[in-house]
Amino acid sequence: MTQTEMETVCCDGNKFEIVIKVKKDGKAEKLRNIIVYDEVTQEERSKAHEVGLKVYSYKEIIEIG
Repeated sequence: MTQTEMETVCCDGNKFEIVIKVKKDGKAEKLRNIIVYDEVTQEERSKAHEVGLKVYSYKEIIEIG
């Protein structure tokens, strides 16, 4: 993710923890947002916030427009 300087990643709930770990390990410095195809729990939101990420469910993105 560092090579692409990606700021947003989309994933399903199964990959959420992997994305958090990559960010925490400093391998995704530019990453700012995660869009999860599944519903997002408050615990997941907290984990994302701890590593400097904003997390959105796909449904939230559709509603935002």
